[in-house]
Amino acid sequence: MPLEEYFSSELTHRQVEVVNHYVDIMNIDIFKMHYVKNQEFLSDLFPIGIAIFEPTKEFDYYIISTIGLSQYYFPKGVQRAELNMVLPKTWKPILDKEEYMWPIELLTDIAYQIIDANYGANVGQVYIFNGDGEPYSKYSDAVGGIVCLPEMFPITILEAEIENSFTRFLQVMTLNKDQLSKVDELGPIEFIKYELHDSEDALMVIPIKEPAPTGIDKIIKKNENSLKGKK
Repeated sequence: MPLEEYFSSELTHRQVEVVNHYVDIMNIDIFKMHYVKNQEFLSDLFPIGIAIFEPTKEFDYYIISTIGLSQYYFPKGVQRAELNMVLPKTWKPILDKEEYMWPIELLTDIAYQIIDANYGANVGQVYIFNGDGEPYSKYSDAVGGIVCLPEMFPITILEAEIENSFTRFLQVMTLNKDQLSKVDELGPIEFIKYELHDSEDALMVIPIKEPAPTGIDKIIKKNENSLKGKK
């Protein structure tokens, strides 16, 4: 199916414009984009889809983004917004396996929480999904997320005019229990300022919890140095 026909049948005009913004800013090949359609039937809501952009030479990470959150206009002067996560290349867009689905589910859940709250997305907002402090997935230490400015993108991605209204592009960073306690202690904005922006990884890439090696992988991992000729 030609790309234009796919877009016209699957995406709204605003969603297409959001995708085009990513393509223009990050020099992404649109034919290497994966689209995850929301499977829920929400008769009174615009659906929130997820776009997955593969790594490029300029930006060697996966990017997952909401495309559809900015369909919603929120009161109180809050601008429309779309959310992003940045994932290392150890993550793969293999969506029929549980270990690769948790970031997509987390980002979608945050988007729908924003809609339910009817207050828009703002830097410093914290979303917690497990009150008992359990990780969102066994493949990640995340128990929630915090909304940040997209440090990993050029400044021009922060805001764009789409369909005669401004849309902000924000990043969501996962939070584990230790980070959450620091957020409570410092406050969300101070936490972002001192814990995230000053981190060694300026790109603020979401860490993936690697599963413990098993079988032959375990043997190789245990003897990795000797296999490489090192003592």
